[in-house]
Amino acid sequence: MKNNAILATTVAIAVIATAVVGLVASRAIFATDTAPSRPVVIEQVEAPANTIPAVSLPAMPTPELDDQIEPEQVLEATVPALVPVRDIETEIALFISSFSEAHTNGDLSYLLETLHPSIYEAFGEQACIDYTEATIGSITDMTSLGAGPELPFTLPAGAEQLTFEHSYSVAAQWTETPTDTTNVVTFHVVDTDGTLAWLTTCGIKAVDA
Repeated sequence: MKNNAILATTVAIAVIATAVVGLVASRAIFATDTAPSRPVVIEQVEAPANTIPAVSLPAMPTPELDDQIEPEQVLEATVPALVPVRDIETEIALFISSFSEAHTNGDLSYLLETLHPSIYEAFGEQACIDYTEATIGSITDMTSLGAGPELPFTLPAGAEQLTFEHSYSVAAQWTETPTDTTNVVTFHVVDTDGTLAWLTTCGIKAVDA
């Protein structure tokens, strides 16, 4: 009887132990099956872009309309005006050549137009016209041998005198007709505002004061 009781106790303990092991194992399985899975998160890291840092530039002031310079104004301010160089020696030579041709061709109008206006006032217009008509054609082949510097010249005019500030004394050579005599004389040319004129006393001799 005693051995049977021990055997029954041992079997009971074994059954209990088996039950305990089974319970633990079932809990472990349940825990494994029911445990929530954690999602795997992969973080994407963008590569740094090759950017150039922004640079702040100061704003340029906009000029006012009154301050703007037109191209024509810039040209006038930077390009000096060209002043032509006058060759008075050549001008006088050409004037004397034209004076000689007027005598040769009988061009009375040219001789009267190029006679200085003060001569008409001093000696009388008609007296100068008559003198020019009487002497036209009396000289030929008149040429300039050279002009002196610009100097004032005083011409006797009756009891008075005429002074011309811009005058040139020209050594001129001409041939008188009809004698064909070659003479070298002093011929006075006056420059008035770029226009050349010739002088004469219109055949009137000076009167002593």
